[in-house]
Amino acid sequence: MSVQKMTFRPVRRRDLLLGAAALGVAGVTRPFAGRVGAAELWQAYTYWASPNVPAAQGFQRAMEDVEAALDGELKLKLNLGGSLSINMANIGDAVGDDIIQIAHDAIWDGSFPMGSLIALPMLIQGSAEMVRVMEVMGPQFANSYAKRGVAALGYYVYPAQVIWSRDSIASLADLKGRKVRVGSSVQVEFMRRFGATGVTMGSSEVAAALERGVVDAVVTASAGGVTAWKELLKSSFRLPINYPVSWVIANTQRFGALPVAAQSAIRDVIETDMGKLTSTLEEDDARLTEKFGSEGITINPPTAADRAAAAKEMATFWVEWADAKGPEAVALLKQVREIVRR
Repeated sequence: MSVQKMTFRPVRRRDLLLGAAALGVAGVTRPFAGRVGAAELWQAYTYWASPNVPAAQGFQRAMEDVEAALDGELKLKLNLGGSLSINMANIGDAVGDDIIQIAHDAIWDGSFPMGSLIALPMLIQGSAEMVRVMEVMGPQFANSYAKRGVAALGYYVYPAQVIWSRDSIASLADLKGRKVRVGSSVQVEFMRRFGATGVTMGSSEVAAALERGVVDAVVTASAGGVTAWKELLKSSFRLPINYPVSWVIANTQRFGALPVAAQSAIRDVIETDMGKLTSTLEEDDARLTEKFGSEGITINPPTAADRAAAAKEMATFWVEWADAKGPEAVALLKQVREIVRR
């Protein structure tokens, strides 16, 4: 499925001499004739510990494309998750503090609780819906990041988050009593409402937690962490809980110190590559689900009854979530529900 190119930009674009033909992400015809300086070095960081995870590969390609667009005058050293003393939940702070200069950030709800709206379980179904919703929510994220000294450059959408287990989970009823690694506070609430306990931890910690029985299951996509953890998993319950968004972010001062044309080049590369990554992850997800099934992981589609039960319970939660956050959240939820017709 092809996903439209993102139109959201946190900062208004200027009409620059550097045209699109001069930029190019693929098939560059003329690299950016930059004035960045003598090969300034930025530390880039992915929260994935394995370079084989599709999202980590997509982020690496984007960093390579940024270097190419700036003709190598900005060097980006990629660090895998766990290689630096930066917790996954603290990536935004590490970028704002200039410990790292550019990264992708998945756990942003602790510093921007309103953003959890886009992650409410069963609300947004599919990357195409998310792109429409982000026309409304994108500026909210950008403003929140800006307050922390962080520039939001672009985002990508993960495929459906489903449950992968060390044993057998084939229904909502099977969740009762389980400890499930989740990626957000709203996924914690989903688990609670169906009798499970949601546990948060960084991606680099998951393999050991599964192996030791600290968690019984994880919530992720086939094109997420399963590639790294598949030897520890036996089944997948394919109820689509939500579709997370990860941001590519940079330190505001570092980014703002670049020539304006360089800033525009980076934004164009990130926007284009993250749109491609969204589509690639979606395509890979279907392929990998079939592959993992052929390799011995039992694939359990949800019944219509489980889908209906999850949707009904979560619709109640959406309203409770918005009411607890106040009138702005209530208005945003109404707007998003109108967009997705749900």
